[in-house]
Amino acid sequence: MNLNIDQILETKNQLIIIGSRPALGKTTLTLQIADKMLSQNMAVAIFSLENSKEMTLSRLTNKDNIYIDDIPNVSINYIEEQTKKLVQDHNIKLVIIDYIQLIKDYPATDISSKLKKLTEQLQITIIVTSQLTRDIKTRANKRPMLEDIKNKNLGKLADTVIFLYEKSKNNVDILIAKEPKVITFEEVEERLKNVKLEDMTSQDVFDRYIGYGDNEELNNIEIQKLLLKHNYIEYLISSVETIITDKTVVESIISSDLFKDSKYHLIRGRIENIEIMKDKELPRGFEWLIVNLQTQSREEYKLKYMYYPQKQESYKNQIERNIGNDLIAVVECKEKEYRLCCFLK
Repeated sequence: MNLNIDQILETKNQLIIIGSRPALGKTTLTLQIADKMLSQNMAVAIFSLENSKEMTLSRLTNKDNIYIDDIPNVSINYIEEQTKKLVQDHNIKLVIIDYIQLIKDYPATDISSKLKKLTEQLQITIIVTSQLTRDIKTRANKRPMLEDIKNKNLGKLADTVIFLYEKSKNNVDILIAKEPKVITFEEVEERLKNVKLEDMTSQDVFDRYIGYGDNEELNNIEIQKLLLKHNYIEYLISSVETIITDKTVVESIISSDLFKDSKYHLIRGRIENIEIMKDKELPRGFEWLIVNLQTQSREEYKLKYMYYPQKQESYKNQIERNIGNDLIAVVECKEKEYRLCCFLK
């Protein structure tokens, strides 16, 4: 039973279903995937609805950056709230739910759509294990089909579906029944050519502005509002190359949950000056733009922004024009180093 885990995880922000009849290795496979992520220093959360935290932990090789919730009979709303908190507090990249039939609300029809929306909003991958129907046993080849997933909507919304099945006695095989479809820019444009901004779904916004967006488009206030509406705030602040000035957008960013016990911070202060610093460790053509900021309490901050002169000269010029002015810096703090994401005015 072999599966190329790197290939499965190559596409980011997926909803992945791993399904089988009982006792064929669903949990084992998900924990192998978790171990792979953990070995790459990526944080993983597991909602272990069947097994205890101790049992789950004992089956993992890597035990750092793992967060296990083994409370039984929880609701999808609980999983949703805890996932958002874990992503915010610990930068979780993979969430595992083992298994979906043990969620209290099951088979409520909104479970699948809520999980799919979480992958888009939080930009994470979610793996859900699922029991399959008994219909498999009646087939000569014992091969599962998408229709065998007990929650039909789950199979439709999933990006990847992996089945484990008993090919012959004591011989478990893997079947990839569904793989992520790569959508081209032309296909996205064609699909959305008659769709107004206010009518775009979260998936539409993800495909168009995150999948194929241009940073220049983020200067458009209506696009900024659209990203905020669909909770893509982290993408907005990390990609925009302009000082955000719209009052509604600024207030929405400041009041968002992004800054509650998070790696992101708001620093209000006056721009004293800027400087350019070369660094051999940076990608070719990039330099550090260092913005020296002083707060009202006389604290001084050096904010580092990875700067590509050929593309981001206009952003540098905006900051230069605001030397001496009070702005709000959105920064990401890593080991007492403040990386500038954007400025709010």
